Amino acid sequence: MRMMIVNFFYVPFFLSLLLLSPAYAQWNQPDGPDAGGINRLASKGSIIFAGTNSAIYSSADSGSTWINTSNGLPTTYIQDIFALSDTIFVSAYEGIFLSTDGGTTWEEKNNGINTSNVNAVRQIDTCLFAATINGVYRSNDFGNSWTRIDSGFSTPYVDCMTTLGAYLFAGTDAGVYMSPNLGNTWQFANSGISGDIITSMTTLGRSQVFASTYEGVFVSTDQGSNWTSISNGLNPPSVHALKVFSDKMFAGVGKNGADFSTDQGANWYPCDTSLANPYIFDFLELDGNVFAASGNGIYKSTDNGDTWVREAKGIHSTDAKSFLNLDPLIIVGTYECGAFSSPDSGKTWHPYTNMNLARGVIRFAEGSALFAATNANGLLRSRDGGVTWQQVLTSVSDLYYFTVAAHGNTVLAASYSSGAFRSTDDGTTWTSIGSSLIDPDIDNFTFIDSTIYAATTYTGFIFRSTDDGITWVQSSNGLTNHSSVHRVIKAGNYFFASANDGIYRSTDGLNWNLVNNGMTTTTTLTVDSYDTTIFTGTNEGFVYKSTDYGENWTSISDDLPPEGYTSGVQTFDVSGNNLLAGTFSTGVFWRPLGEVVTSLKDNEQYSPESFSLAQNYPNPFNPTTSIEYSIPREGFVSLTVYNVLGQKVATLVDKEMKPGNHHVTFDASGFASGIYFYRLKSSNNILVKKMVILK
Repeated sequence: MRMMIVNFFYVPFFLSLLLLSPAYAQWNQPDGPDAGGINRLASKGSIIFAGTNSAIYSSADSGSTWINTSNGLPTTYIQDIFALSDTIFVSAYEGIFLSTDGGTTWEEKNNGINTSNVNAVRQIDTCLFAATINGVYRSNDFGNSWTRIDSGFSTPYVDCMTTLGAYLFAGTDAGVYMSPNLGNTWQFANSGISGDIITSMTTLGRSQVFASTYEGVFVSTDQGSNWTSISNGLNPPSVHALKVFSDKMFAGVGKNGADFSTDQGANWYPCDTSLANPYIFDFLELDGNVFAASGNGIYKSTDNGDTWVREAKGIHSTDAKSFLNLDPLIIVGTYECGAFSSPDSGKTWHPYTNMNLARGVIRFAEGSALFAATNANGLLRSRDGGVTWQQVLTSVSDLYYFTVAAHGNTVLAASYSSGAFRSTDDGTTWTSIGSSLIDPDIDNFTFIDSTIYAATTYTGFIFRSTDDGITWVQSSNGLTNHSSVHRVIKAGNYFFASANDGIYRSTDGLNWNLVNNGMTTTTTLTVDSYDTTIFTGTNEGFVYKSTDYGENWTSISDDLPPEGYTSGVQTFDVSGNNLLAGTFSTGVFWRPLGEVVTSLKDNEQYSPESFSLAQNYPNPFNPTTSIEYSIPREGFVSLTVYNVLGQKVATLVDKEMKPGNHHVTFDASGFASGIYFYRLKSSNNILVKKMVILK
């Protein structure tokens, strides 16, 4: 079952959902997906703290399991963690926060700081220093008040800081500045450094200070007066994370993972291949172990960085981009952490390894085949119900795709830098979509009736095509300029579009009006529907529903993460009797659908269990076998057979059928021995089973 995006809206539904919803309704965070982007690591005693795109997590068992310790923190991007003897400071998009009880509770400490975006906190003697996007600040009273002290800087953007004895170093977008007197005066200390933007700084002992840029690693032994490049072997030299331990240095080198050096930077070598794909943002050494913070969780090495194992149990910080419903499984694609599957309607999640992804999935689509727009593996297709996936559109070198949509054999896909493409043969051959679709950033294609809609985020226009995607015209009357449209759907007799200034509604798909009554936040990232209920999710982490086609909206955001920069709700789906929501950096949430949808039309009441596909009999077989299946209502049914390469080899059923139990005989006289898959599709339900021909 899934959210519908065509011109009529029915979804299989449990009869029990017709009961009154409970007095108290809420969202639940499931067991998993255990993954997420980790930005910073720090330790206090034997406790490790990890800062993600949305929360602080801690581990008391050397990284094996993690718990969320963000009570009192907004849902915010954690930039840095700084641990003193009995205090932990967090630098975040929303300022500085302090905990004196090991992360159990947090207190905001931003008085006097003229920005909410803080990149780091450091200490010299009794003074604290904060690096922000609006200069350097100092506190003489342990963070209760702050004073700006970056006089003489050519830029206010301070990316990082470190200390060497009484010397304070600030890495900015214009190089390194050094203060010998607690920030009272500063000297430009950048001689010998290539690349203006200082990405990280650290020290070793009493005399060495290190800095990294997008052009390499540099070291100074004279308090920053002179710097020497130590970048031999770095691949690439673009470094955004650097840590120096007593006998080894580690550098995060973009999509290539991490490099290490055992001679204080004279020579660099790539880390083990287990750390080759994820972006690395920080390193930590504790109790003989080395930890790496990555875009795909935390990696741990027990042999000084020679080999690495991923540790993320309990960290729920994924960027959940899109769902794919393969009833009874549902798949979620994430931005950095691959894909995960749930067998129980979103309550537990496990890695979905069928796709072998380098990074993640931006969008799933289903037509005659399944498709996945990825951000590192190109455009993928599966013809066997998701068992195997292969890259298509290989003539295009771009491996990053914004979106993909499919209807029957027609497929549309939009890439990051090579434009948009169209296929009418299930993704086998492709043609470029012409200049009439002028926006380079296409967030979604939607097939509605005989028209295709494109939602764009750069110009903020809606485009539509009535000739199967060949030509496009603007359909944006009434939209605010550059409103960034994310999705278009149709529910009942109305069209709806989610945009950065709210929900737009139209009766013809051409002329639009804002319908935001009841919303307190209107930066809507998605819109979807179930029966007559419309749902939308906002950038601030709110979910709203409307039961009167957009006239009024009610928040149903109970127990979602606190409002913040990184709590946006960006996708929905229905699995079993649960409504699922995918968020920007707090993973997946679920709640019983009966809590938010309280009515159905009488002729749409039936149990989803009545859609079934039996195991073929006999199996193995030669040359014939019988396949039985059941459908709950009249509709178009296809039953197809695929080989292990995902190629369709037989069509057994392809027609409108009455509800009830059916069977078909498959004659495999002309087929070789081996494993085959048979796939039943009716409306938005899909089932796949395996069979064996044995001759």
